[in-house]
This record gives sequence, C-alpha cells and structure tokens, in this order.
Amino acid sequence: MRRRTLAEWSTIADIAAAVAVVVSLLFVGLQVRDNTEALRSRNERALVDALESLELSRVTDAGFAELMLRAETGGALSDVDRSRVQALAYLYLDNWEQAFHDRQKGLIDADIWQALDDWLTARSRHAYFHAAVADAATSGTYSQDFAAHLRDILTSTDSRAAER
Repeated sequence: MRRRTLAEWSTIADIAAAVAVVVSLLFVGLQVRDNTEALRSRNERALVDALESLELSRVTDAGFAELMLRAETGGALSDVDRSRVQALAYLYLDNWEQAFHDRQKGLIDADIWQALDDWLTARSRHAYFHAAVADAATSGTYSQDFAAHLRDILTSTDSRAAER
C-alpha cells in the first residue's frame, strides 16, 4: 500500500467537500419546498377563514341578511345601509386582491384561486358589488395588475349583461 502525498489528500478533501455541498444544497432545497407548501397552506386557510367570516354574518344576523338581499336585488338602502354594504364590498375586494397577488407568487393553488375568482366575478353582477369593483378598478387604491384584472372582469360581465 502506497502512501498518499499531501496533494492527493488535498484533492480527496476537495471532492469530499464538493459532495457535502451538493448534499447540503439538496437538503436546503427540500426544506424550501416544504416551507413553501406550508406557507401556501397557511395562506389558503387564512383566505378561506376571512371570507367565511364575512359570509357568516349573513347566516347569523337576519337583519344583515335582509340588508344584503335588498342590496343584491337593487332595493332601497338608507345612507347607513349603503355605507355598510360598500364597506363589505371593499372587504371582499381586499381579500380578492391579496389572493390575486398570492396566486402570482405561487402561494395559492390555481384551483383555489380560480374558484375564488369565479365566485367574486359572479358577485360583480350585483349592482352594489359591481359599483365597488368599478371604483376599485379606477381609483388607484389597488395595484395596477389587480385593477387591470378587475377591468377585464367588468368588461366581461358588462358584455354578458348586454347579451341578456
């Protein structure tokens, strides 16, 4: 058995270090993937919880349910009721925008985003929500990307309403 030179031992150490770096990078990659999945799950749960909380008021408060029914059917609203309905519409819009950006970042599953987007797009056919969406699309309050998305929705829902 021959003795290795210092240069050979150095080469062996370099190879071992390179293997260790590759293994550690693989481990970090797995940890990042797991962390991203956990973050996605938390974001999706937070979104569902927020929207569930908004919808729960319709179920638990008969007066609020009656108010929303009047708003959805174009019934008369007092100034206070109109303000309450508008505030609710903006709460929905805030959640919608957050979900929009989370989807762009890959933090919400495409199917969950599509279901939410379809649901809120359908809501925009109600006059009270349509007005809030139209305002949000042009007010500068929301991001340019989200405002463009809202303008697309307005165009699509307006054209569908015209076809009826």
